[in-house]
Amino acid sequence: MAFNPFGAVKTSYELPPLVDKCCAAWIRTLQTSAVVSALLAVVQGQLMGVFKQNLGPSESKIREALLILNYIALICSIGATMTSLLLSDEFSEIPMRSARAAALATDNPDVIVATNWRVLLYWHVKPKTKLLVWHWFVSLAVACLCTIASVTLYAVTQETLATRIAISVAAGFSVLPLVWVIVPASSSVT
Repeated sequence: MAFNPFGAVKTSYELPPLVDKCCAAWIRTLQTSAVVSALLAVVQGQLMGVFKQNLGPSESKIREALLILNYIALICSIGATMTSLLLSDEFSEIPMRSARAAALATDNPDVIVATNWRVLLYWHVKPKTKLLVWHWFVSLAVACLCTIASVTLYAVTQETLATRIAISVAAGFSVLPLVWVIVPASSSVT
């Protein structure tokens, strides 16, 4: 299917329902991610103040580790927020690009055999968008992991034994969703 960035637009064009729902699902996920990553940035900013005020010179190595984790998490949260917004815009433009292409197309097949990503590529998501998806995911994951690590490190070095144990268990439990995403399912199709 040819791409027509500046020419005719088929104004009565509608995306196939599956593609439309796929784009809408991505947009909802990305909008939620933008909010979550922005909130994480706020939390990291607050934690940085706590870490700087509550740790003395005798704990300089711990303080340095906490600040490094927090700075990484803060930067990645901001990056994930920006990438979420860029990807939301990308998926929102698919109907317009498809309408432009439909104006040139001589055939629009009702059935294609492809992965979810290939369907989006066929309906004119930019090929480089996958790099943005990876940037978004890695930034958000790193921000979450660094936030969890910095809070855990602070608690383990500053709190009572019971709190240390509870925080360690909670930290281990909180990273399980990331493991679920990273470890491929046996019958997964992407």
